[in-house]
Amino acid sequence: MAACVVRVVESPDLASDAGRDVCALGVHASIDRRRLAQFLSRRLEPVDADLLNLLAAVRYIDRLATRHLAGPWGREFEVLMPVAEPSHWRASSVSTSLSRCLSCLTGDRWTFVFRAREKEDPLLVQGDLFAHQRRGGVVVPYSGGLDSYAALELHLAAASMDAAPPILLTARVSAHVESLLQKTAGASDCHRLVMPINARPVKHGEASGRIRTFVFFTLACIAARMADAEAVLVPENGQGTLGPVVVPFGREHPLMTSHPRFTRLLREFLTALWGTPAPVFRHPWVFTTKGEMLTRLQASGRGTGWRESHSCGRPTARAKGIGAPGHCGVCANCILRRQSLHASDWSPFAQPVEPYAWSDLGKEEMDESLEPSLRRTSLRDRGYAVHGIRDHQTLAELDVVNPSSATLRRVEDIAWGLSTAQPIAMEGLRRLVRAHAREWSNCLASLPDRSWFRHAAVGGSHVPN
Repeated sequence: MAACVVRVVESPDLASDAGRDVCALGVHASIDRRRLAQFLSRRLEPVDADLLNLLAAVRYIDRLATRHLAGPWGREFEVLMPVAEPSHWRASSVSTSLSRCLSCLTGDRWTFVFRAREKEDPLLVQGDLFAHQRRGGVVVPYSGGLDSYAALELHLAAASMDAAPPILLTARVSAHVESLLQKTAGASDCHRLVMPINARPVKHGEASGRIRTFVFFTLACIAARMADAEAVLVPENGQGTLGPVVVPFGREHPLMTSHPRFTRLLREFLTALWGTPAPVFRHPWVFTTKGEMLTRLQASGRGTGWRESHSCGRPTARAKGIGAPGHCGVCANCILRRQSLHASDWSPFAQPVEPYAWSDLGKEEMDESLEPSLRRTSLRDRGYAVHGIRDHQTLAELDVVNPSSATLRRVEDIAWGLSTAQPIAMEGLRRLVRAHAREWSNCLASLPDRSWFRHAAVGGSHVPN
């Protein structure tokens, strides 16, 4: 595949120049200055402004080249980027670490050609007052999912009385996140940040969106650096962090969005860019199942707001019609949610206490599990279900006693990312897989023998009508 060469330009007047091969700052990729102010405890340096512009640019550029089902996963980008100090960005320690980080995350090849800006960056023209004055604590990238909710609750429960409140970074302002935080004791004391990066939608653009984590976690590091925070806390369970890597899907590049290898590469890039050590990433739940997280949360006496969290990766209302529940109930994310709530005794796996599009998994046919008012089960729906079920089953069956060479390579990556010894990483993965297998087995055992879901898990990829 030929490289997608994109010229990033400073002037909005050039936004229509040459179509899809131009990214105009302020038009295709922009910074919300009001939201940015919430990050700041001091003036931005030119390198910080360049970094923010780069985040916005790659967020937009990632959408321009669509992956093709019949072709290889990886794409190739060449980005012509204006910066204040090109020689600094061209240094091998900076440019190479940037490309390695993006390649690890997206599975694409990224190269950058840095050139001098023609005029001063508007982001450097700031007032004297800065919104963010709190110091210390940790930064939590907060999605409003069940993991980030549980991780924040557990962090607040364990924090000492004199500890600095966490800094919360969310991708957007949403009613469900606000409702979730209102039900989290102590969340009102947290300093709130909203991602200031905007990228214009691209018609028929690439939808995988893995670059978003680079943008989100880099912003978390900027916030931590501004506040002299202790660390960036990665609020992701072990199944979500390591499962998609040790059990990859088809031709896709392994999903590395919260993997320790990616976060270490990101820290190396930012350390090279800033010339001082970047904030560290902590992965406290990397060898812990989501069910174990929720069990600890329940034991702490907190967590009553879990129903407000959102886990589903599918637009159920668009797929199944207006009035559909917020969770489909059968995608990989929903299955893990249901398994974890079952493990913590908050909600039975087969007949849950919260609504799903496909609710009762004990039925003989998938269509019978679907709420009657919703559109019939489609082939795509079945594909999502089979994919999710087989992912969980395959992880439960992973041989961690006599691991394959592929598994050992994954363990090497985990150990490197966590800066720990390989035997420690192997033991962590071993306990994670065993805990997942127990939870998964308990869920399947709760279903009748005739269940279509159970049949798909133990009998193969066919899903009865």
